[in-house]
Amino acid sequence: METSGLNKNAGLTMLKLGTCSRTSLHVLNDGFGQSLPAEERAAEPLAGGIMLQGQQVAGCSGAQTLAAGAEAYRRFAARDQAIGAAIAAARELVESLAVKHLVVDPDAVKR
Repeated sequence: METSGLNKNAGLTMLKLGTCSRTSLHVLNDGFGQSLPAEERAAEPLAGGIMLQGQQVAGCSGAQTLAAGAEAYRRFAARDQAIGAAIAAARELVESLAVKHLVVDPDAVKR
């Protein structure tokens, strides 16, 4: 099975990096051909559901959204175009996670 250049050893990467949010960001950055170790470390507070407050899916989706945003800014010179692409990617990531984790109310994370 092809993985389109994404890290085929995400489980080992998770053991090395220690958190789901950092691992998600690292795997996506790696897939985009980027190395952003400082940004990946900065995503660690998202682990365990944003500073250990639950909602673990939020930590991974937050990290994935950061990676998508970084890639959008790398790909598009026009700031408005990069912002639009980052927002569209974030929306798709959240919708995808909502379906996979049966999240019905995305605003529930705010409560």
